[in-house]
This record gives sequence, structure tokens and C-alpha cells, in this order.
Amino acid sequence: MLLDFALMGVLFLLSIPLICGYFAYTHGRSFWLWFCLGLFLPGIAHLILVCLPDKSNPIEKELENIRIENSLLGTRPQSGAEKRFRKLINGKKHTIRFSGCIVREGEAAAAQIWIDERSLLEQFMTSEKLLKNYRFEPLPIDLIMPPSNHLLGEPVAPYQNYYKRSAIFVHRNGAGVATAQIRVKIEPQVEHIIWHDFVLEHMGVERPLRGIKALVFNRLQYIEALDYLADLEIRA
Repeated sequence: MLLDFALMGVLFLLSIPLICGYFAYTHGRSFWLWFCLGLFLPGIAHLILVCLPDKSNPIEKELENIRIENSLLGTRPQSGAEKRFRKLINGKKHTIRFSGCIVREGEAAAAQIWIDERSLLEQFMTSEKLLKNYRFEPLPIDLIMPPSNHLLGEPVAPYQNYYKRSAIFVHRNGAGVATAQIRVKIEPQVEHIIWHDFVLEHMGVERPLRGIKALVFNRLQYIEALDYLADLEIRA
């Protein structure tokens, strides 16, 4: 009887650091480090871990302050982060527009993306060696045009993932099934729309694409470009 109670007590005590370690692991941190911290500092280690940013969703350094700016990290903005944020927002604003194209005869029209009057897909294909064996194509217009919020931070299944990255291009096999996607994290702000953290997803595995840096758009111009899709006439 005493042995049973002792065993239950040990299991209960170990469950605290186990939960701490597992939470750390799912947020991109060391399981064993936080398991030990949870073992010797129960409660305190959990509190510290909750206040730290999620490292499993890597973002570019200049964008960490966006989450701080919006109090999503629960910490006070630091001067360095504020400067990087202001430099990004006050820097060049990119323009976006969409044009219609027919990828395959008999299928719905797709929306080609142009950034500063340059094809975004071409920019990817020329700057990313990871993509040389793929043939990507744009998404259907009706998937991204209003009232869809796919390009406003609320991606539509199956063109999304756990981190709410939105697919912007897909690669299809001979049967027309999407087997790879180029995805981006889209963060709507009051006056801006920010694209960052581009990745290539293939068979459930994501690899970062670093050839295209963070893109900042004027929100009004961005919304107008999306609204244009609703009136876009496609001529095959």
C-alpha cells in the first residue's frame, strides 16, 4: 500500500517537469533543459516559458517587434525592437496586383501575383534553388478573392498549416493533386499588410525560403487589389 502511494507521488511530481518539457519542445526549445528546470523550479519554470516567444514559428529578426508592438509576447517593447519595426514600416512600401491566367483548359482562372510590377513566382524561381525541380502555379481566383480572407491572415484549408501560413503557389502532380506549396505568414496591421516567413512545404515538411525578404504593403492599396479580383474578366 505504501509503495503504491509512493509510486503515485513520484509519478505526480514527474508529471510537472514532463509537462514543462513537452510545452518547451512544442515551442521550439530544449525538452531536457526545461524538464530539469521544471523539476527544480516547478511553477516558476512554467511561468517563464509562457512569457517567452514561440521559437517553433521562426520569423525574421526585423519582425519580432511586430508581436511585441501588439503586446502578443506580454513584454514591454525595447528600443532596439522599436527601431527595427519603425525602419521596416517607414521603409519601402511594395505594391501588389493580380492578373488572371488560365493554367489548364477547362479549369477555373488563377490569380497571378505581381509585386512592384514583377511576377512574384518568377522572383521565387530565380532566387530559390530549392524550387528548381518544381512547376508552381497560382491559386484559383475564387479562393482568394473577397469575401475570402485567405490573403488577410485567415488561410483556407487545405492551403494552410498549423502556423496559419497561407499558400500562394502550388505544385501539382500529373493527377492534378497539390503535392507542394509555397506559403507565407500574412500579418494584417492597421495601416499595413506584412508578408514574411516564406516556406516551401512538400509532403508535410517545410523548408525556409530566404530569397524573398519581408514585404510591407499599404493596406488600402492591398485591399483595392483584392477587390479588383471580384471584377476581373478572364479571356482564355
